[in-house]
Amino acid sequence: MGGVFKVAGAACVGAFTGWWATGLWQWAVESDERACEDSPSVCLTLYPPAGFGSWLVLASIVFFFALSLLDVRPRSATVPACVFLQTVSLAVLSLFSQHEYVELSAVALAVLGLGPALVAVCTIPGWRRVGATGIGALLATGLVTYFWAVS
Repeated sequence: MGGVFKVAGAACVGAFTGWWATGLWQWAVESDERACEDSPSVCLTLYPPAGFGSWLVLASIVFFFALSLLDVRPRSATVPACVFLQTVSLAVLSLFSQHEYVELSAVALAVLGLGPALVAVCTIPGWRRVGATGIGALLATGLVTYFWAVS
């Protein structure tokens, strides 16, 4: 029963950091547009890298402590894996957005929580193959979706 709580907890933490990412991304895009609205030429600001960088640092810290509390180990592998899978999920979700950022929805939060949940599944000895298959399917779906959307 402990494995189910690890996976559910990791999914909730993933949804929370995904919610945070969408908010920071929206702030960065809107601030960038406001700063550049009067610029007649190319306008580059630090808002987009600041939004992504702050999410990256904060999500890493949250994943480190939350996965420690959930006893999802080893943290040296699980934290970067969670951040990577969530970054891939954000990139794929942004392809379906009407704006330059991911809109907050129940589907988006479920997709953003899926990566960390699959990482937690991989840390449970009897479930490793299922978790690895799920991560592979998530990455393959993201790759196919990306190439489908840009073509």
